[in-house]
Amino acid sequence: QLGKPTITGAPTFKSSFTIQSGGGDIILATGTVSNNIEINGSDGLISFYPNIHNSSTTNIPQATTTSTTFGTCLAGSTVTITTAGNSRLLIFFSGTIANDTNASITWLNILLDGAYISPFTSAKGITHHTVATAADSGKSFHILSGTVSAGSHSACLTMKVSANTGTLVVDTNNDNQFGVMELR
Repeated sequence: QLGKPTITGAPTFKSSFTIQSGGGDIILATGTVSNNIEINGSDGLISFYPNIHNSSTTNIPQATTTSTTFGTCLAGSTVTITTAGNSRLLIFFSGTIANDTNASITWLNILLDGAYISPFTSAKGITHHTVATAADSGKSFHILSGTVSAGSHSACLTMKVSANTGTLVVDTNNDNQFGVMELR
């Protein structure tokens, strides 16, 4: 059929093969050019250029605070990614928080490029743990940022308490993962 070629057998392409889709080129090639799908000849892995998304994650070490205000990034919680621009960031956390005293509250929040992500503020955290008895609590959340420009962006986790000592718990049963993924 005209416009719908059929390829049979096992054709070999020595450098590249271009397909038109939606008015744009999709290039099957051996190099890293724009709009390229590279198929590695040695292991058959497929790579996309430009990347479909960028992401970065970290396991945050145990941290404690007695601060009653947000604002200081927890040690080891900063992740940085470089974005293509005109995209949004999905920021996520999964881990365990605690407070060492009954009736105390521990809150978590995010700073993205040094600012809170609306509707969260320096007064309003994303998630919290209120202790009826001194215990820890598993928490997870994901937050979608507004549109970000092309370039480097950093996010970190910040924590505050109503009183006493709040802890981001790491032990044989608990790890804390924090990450950022660009959505295009």
